[in-house]
Amino acid sequence: MKKSGLSLLLIFVLTLFWASAVSAQAGAGESPLPTPTVTVTPPGDGGETPKLELSGAGIAAIVAVITSVLLAYVPGLATWWEKFTYKRETLGGVGLGIAIGMVALHYAGALDLGLGAFGWPVVWQTIEAWLAFSGAGQLMFTGQKLAAGK
Repeated sequence: MKKSGLSLLLIFVLTLFWASAVSAQAGAGESPLPTPTVTVTPPGDGGETPKLELSGAGIAAIVAVITSVLLAYVPGLATWWEKFTYKRETLGGVGLGIAIGMVALHYAGALDLGLGAFGWPVVWQTIEAWLAFSGAGQLMFTGQKLAAGK
């Protein structure tokens, strides 16, 4: 396997590991994939404080931003990444691989993402996470190019 292929594999495995660790923080039986909700109580009501939960798409977008920043600013990775030809395709493939990998780990019993029985809702959540990863990664890539004046 070429050196660039090993680098891509390493990026994929590390990102999958990081995404697994983030989703495992939710605890057993709690899903990091619920619909985002914001509960706001009026001042002086004495109720609960505002609550915000991240969805799978939100987590995927955060992972994409972190991955893009690492590829742009970590010296060894940045040099390799600048020479790499298929940036968009690679990030899109890595995002799809991570989304499918997380679902596979859930159904293999390694993670509890609270997905329920496999069906179209799970497929749609996977596609949403992939689209969020791809969109956030592209946004960061474009922003970095604009900031650099390229």
